[in-house]
Amino acid sequence: MRSWRVISGAATNTGHVCGIATVAVGQTVTLGEVTSGSPQLNQITQHDAARRGSAARGRQPGAGQ
Repeated sequence: MRSWRVISGAATNTGHVCGIATVAVGQTVTLGEVTSGSPQLNQITQHDAARRGSAARGRQPGAGQ
């Protein structure tokens, strides 16, 4: 009877390890997507900041004179 509990426990542990591995793979994929999208987000942020700066300079008194 004792050996059955050991085998059952090992099977349960194997299931947990497989679940952890599956989640880790998903996190790795997500991290890769974030890493590849980060430069694009940075570029858009810089573009928007430059555009807002240009618009703000156009509203300043005496701009364009």
